[in-house]
Amino acid sequence: MTIRPRPAEMRGLKFEIINRYRLGIICSESSPWCKYKSFSPKALVGTSLVGYQMEDFPEYYEIVSKVMGVTAGRLKVRQQCDGAVSLVAAVESGRAPAVVGEFILGIAGNRVRFVPFSSRRSLVEVGILYRRSGLSDRAKLFIEACRGSFGEKRT
Repeated sequence: MTIRPRPAEMRGLKFEIINRYRLGIICSESSPWCKYKSFSPKALVGTSLVGYQMEDFPEYYEIVSKVMGVTAGRLKVRQQCDGAVSLVAAVESGRAPAVVGEFILGIAGNRVRFVPFSSRRSLVEVGILYRRSGLSDRAKLFIEACRGSFGEKRT
């Protein structure tokens, strides 16, 4: 399971959308961002953020810069994290907010506050990515389980 890859990364692979999630920020309960019900992603321009390690998650910075309407070079990243757990911990400690999909709440629980972006275009697609051919029986079972667990097949 993954977010939708770039088209150039899809050679020989198939991506099936399982769900679309709102984008927004997670912030600590003491953050001034916590008072909003939603806001424009452009409001974050110039704000220090917590993000993922750039060399490991370049697509994250493409998504964040696109939704904020700036080049990746204009993003102010205060701390880079190696995964979702460390990202949530950095945000919870009050370091800075992080731009994320709402699905991160499955990991974060109530440790941080999710504030969605007001833009209707601020969605991220999550789905299953697999080879178009030569799948093992176990891979086929996994794909069918994902389709059944998350609703109708969406492509």
